[in-house]
Amino acid sequence: MSERFSNSRNLFLQNAERNTKLDIDILYEIETLSFQDQLIEVTRYEGKYGNVISVKMGTKYVVFLNEYNVLKEVWNHPYGLDKAPDLFAHLKPAGLLNANGEDWAEQRKYCLAASKDLGLGKDHWEDLIMDETTSFVEYLQKLNGKPTEISHELVCSVITNIGSLLIGRRLDKEKEADKLELLADYSNVALLFSGSSALANLIPGMRKLLRILKISGYDKAAKTVKDFGKFVR
Repeated sequence: MSERFSNSRNLFLQNAERNTKLDIDILYEIETLSFQDQLIEVTRYEGKYGNVISVKMGTKYVVFLNEYNVLKEVWNHPYGLDKAPDLFAHLKPAGLLNANGEDWAEQRKYCLAASKDLGLGKDHWEDLIMDETTSFVEYLQKLNGKPTEISHELVCSVITNIGSLLIGRRLDKEKEADKLELLADYSNVALLFSGSSALANLIPGMRKLLRILKISGYDKAAKTVKDFGKFVR
């Protein structure tokens, strides 16, 4: 897995026992492989370079985290989810959605505290998740063991749970299908267009250029992000 850290570079340099920069050709070799081959290739480099591998890709600093405990430690660090400073530069400031670094942490704390005061604390969210999980299990039971493609239903169930954390209730899969579709589209955009090592995110201004020229779906991705921002607000 790779993640880019803008404000926490020193943290990795201090904690990594063997933090070694890879040549750019090695990174290119990894990037051109399939996802499964990437896992194998990065694991092979683990023995030589350690569990924390860093490299400069253009103007960006990229870090490969190669082991579960290392990844867990990073995610539990205040800067662990720090986003690249220009990742959402094309959006106007909109609170938690595109906040970064310390601002993001403070916004998150405030949102959780405010939600709890409004009666949307942990217990309520657990009930919402259990209700949705029960609904999905009932759907599986109705299949009675028949081989079925459940990707769409599974995605809808997961998105319903995530949506309940945003709005405090479950989305109706029939009456609010458009909202579920928006959440699904945003999830796909986050996975496909916000990767730390994506070429368009490594070259300053490239994403904006691709969006203006309507290349590779970046214009549609930008619209989805804006629609999601309106939905959250």
